[in-house]
Amino acid sequence: MSELLSAFPKNLAPRALQQILVILRHSAKEFGVSTALELRSRLLERCRALESGTAQGHQRPDIRSRRPMLYLNTDPYPFLIAYDVKTKLISAVVDGRMGFGRDG
Repeated sequence: MSELLSAFPKNLAPRALQQILVILRHSAKEFGVSTALELRSRLLERCRALESGTAQGHQRPDIRSRRPMLYLNTDPYPFLIAYDVKTKLISAVVDGRMGFGRDG
């Protein structure tokens, strides 16, 4: 398990990491391990791109948060990555079809 966690970038808040793990477990159960591994690769790639500054998200005026946030798609998967504009800390990873709870 520690190998799995060490593969994730350092810009993930604990809540975001927990959400990713739930998403991956669900994906493996519903769609199979190979799909979950592909999704894991895509999520890692997008998180690392944010961390390195090679990706930039977009605003979502329909989502209210306490601090300035941007949102990054994970195409072709329906997940959104919410991150702090200044620190690039990823605070949430959710199914974009479901929406965010409080504070993005």
